[in-house]
Amino acid sequence: GVYDPKGVLMSSSQFLGKEGNLATGIHQKAMDYAKAGKIAYSKDLQGGLGDGSVVDYYAPLMIGDQQTGILQLTYRYQTYQVFYEKMKNRILIAASGVFAFSLAVGLIFFGRLSGAVKSLEVSVDHVGAGKRSGVTLLKRNDELGRLSQGISQMSDTIFNQFDTLETEQMKLNLAIEKLKAMEVKQRQFFGNITHEFKTPLSVINAYNDLSEMYPDDVELLSQTNRQIRSEVNRLTKMVEQSLELAKLERYDFEIRKDPVDLKILLGEVTQRLSVKAEKYGIHMTLKTSGEKPPILFSDEEALSQILVNVIDNAIKYNRREGWIHIELLSEEGLLTVEVSDNGIGMDEEMCRQVFEPFSRPSAENLTEVKGSGLGLALVKRLTEELNGTIGIISEVGIGTVVKMSWCRDNLETSRNELETDC
Repeated sequence: GVYDPKGVLMSSSQFLGKEGNLATGIHQKAMDYAKAGKIAYSKDLQGGLGDGSVVDYYAPLMIGDQQTGILQLTYRYQTYQVFYEKMKNRILIAASGVFAFSLAVGLIFFGRLSGAVKSLEVSVDHVGAGKRSGVTLLKRNDELGRLSQGISQMSDTIFNQFDTLETEQMKLNLAIEKLKAMEVKQRQFFGNITHEFKTPLSVINAYNDLSEMYPDDVELLSQTNRQIRSEVNRLTKMVEQSLELAKLERYDFEIRKDPVDLKILLGEVTQRLSVKAEKYGIHMTLKTSGEKPPILFSDEEALSQILVNVIDNAIKYNRREGWIHIELLSEEGLLTVEVSDNGIGMDEEMCRQVFEPFSRPSAENLTEVKGSGLGLALVKRLTEELNGTIGIISEVGIGTVVKMSWCRDNLETSRNELETDC
């Protein structure tokens, strides 16, 4: 309603009804506040309601500094209370739902998080225990995923280092074993060479004593000279072969790259040894087969030394009136020399040891078995230094076959890089 400055009702809405319906005491008190230029509130001025759902608002109407009237408004807020109650309930329900959802999401998240942490813990335990297979890589795009990748990479690095250390340890153990074996071989070598030197020296001393005892025996003196010359030659050969073998063991072999015609070289070696073979009635034959010229890029002196030793052994360990067959096979990329005889032969054990220094078949002197036992050891080392292979097949009482093979261009590449399937 609208009142004049004195509090007389000038206009009202249907909601208010008549002025007499107002609670006069409260109305008048609030009106007095409004007349004094103050704003006043009151509840339940409407008679008969009594539910506290109505508020009366009194405010002075001012024009400039002069009060021209009083405005009284009645506001019913029961509907808004119901709305507020509904909103409060809905907010509580929504908050409960959000809390329950957040709790479920939190449980799932922290469950996955704890599972990932547990998996990382297990991975670390496996790495600590030295188990390569127990490391799990988490497929996550967060810090735990990156941590898992780091643990996996660390595990790979650690175990790769372990593998490297194990490999190096194996190499070290092999080197130690090889050094021990070389030490044993060295002691055996010096023991054997001392023994081998003693034999010809003893023979020389014995014949020298005989010549002094019987200075007038011309035949004995002649035999002494021949025997001493033979033993000196034997000692000289032993010294040369020992020095050559020691040089191959300790120093790199200097290879000359020269084209060598193996057919011509074999012919020369055979011719040089034919006199010795004829002495024991041994028949030697040389056969060359293959369409390609037997040219090998290699060291001619070393090849000659190899062939001389092999063919000389075939003569020494042969039988009288025996035979030696030498065959040269010239293939596309391979040259092979095969020396076979019908001599005394060797058993399996001797075949395995024959390339070791001072290894010789023990047999009766069928032709000439004097030697140092260094020849085939030197042959094997020289053949290997020339990137070749050598093998031996023998049977007691039947004979022996020695087979040597070289790639044609074996010196055109590094010895360590040479292809074996040339």
